[in-house]
Amino acid sequence: SDAELQTQWIGVFGPSGINASTTTPIKYSLATVDAGYASSGVADINFRVLNMRVPLDIIFFRDCRVPVYTDADRSIHSCNATLRVGPITFADYDLPHRISLLRRTDQTTMGVAWTTKTATTGQQVWLQRVQSETGMPLGEPEIFTPQAEQAYTAGNLCDAPAATYGYFNPGVRNVAVLTGLEPGARYNYTVVDAAGANLTSFEVFDTPTAAGGDKSASLLVFADLGRGTEDGALTWDDYGRPALNTSRRMREDLDRGIGFDGIFHVGDISYAVGFLSI
Repeated sequence: SDAELQTQWIGVFGPSGINASTTTPIKYSLATVDAGYASSGVADINFRVLNMRVPLDIIFFRDCRVPVYTDADRSIHSCNATLRVGPITFADYDLPHRISLLRRTDQTTMGVAWTTKTATTGQQVWLQRVQSETGMPLGEPEIFTPQAEQAYTAGNLCDAPAATYGYFNPGVRNVAVLTGLEPGARYNYTVVDAAGANLTSFEVFDTPTAAGGDKSASLLVFADLGRGTEDGALTWDDYGRPALNTSRRMREDLDRGIGFDGIFHVGDISYAVGFLSI
């Protein structure tokens, strides 16, 4: 029946070997996403999975209702895995992820943050000032060493689900503070390993111009982005799939050469529903 089909789904879980009833999936998909499943019992489902810093398993459930947002308990503690495949491994669990710039009040400094599995990686930020028009280097590159700290643990969180079945280890947060920057200048940066080899692609940022004078600025401002997945999979408490449209439109504007002096996300950045794996 249609009701029975809604209880048959496949999810990505981590770390490999975990009791699925004690956690929630990183992402999942109903088997009926493949239109032929109802008649054949066979589904072709693809997941695009990030390096979550641990090996992962793919688990199939039958007769397991997916909780909805109005349920007081949104765990799957009463479900049994029908089939488990894994582990799915990654080449390097310490590759830098979630790289972001941290604006500071001082125009001559900028923060670069990223996450890793451990704190003893030797990773650093390579910085090079470049010409705004040509991208040609100006002067010598600099290296900045981050401070590493555990972001938080389940014990730092209030209650279920965030501190229990919704918790997923966020890894170690690394923050490097870039100093001595020139106002109104352009810089290339990347994260490198202890030997100086690139671990990420080269990115660019422009520092704010010096205060004063008659200047104009072009800003891109958005809010309530939500979330979504490019592979069509669902996330626990799924919400905000149109976020992909907003992200694509911003990327298209940038690729067309529309110049923005700043991009501002004015909230909500996190919907704080208690499921860290998403």
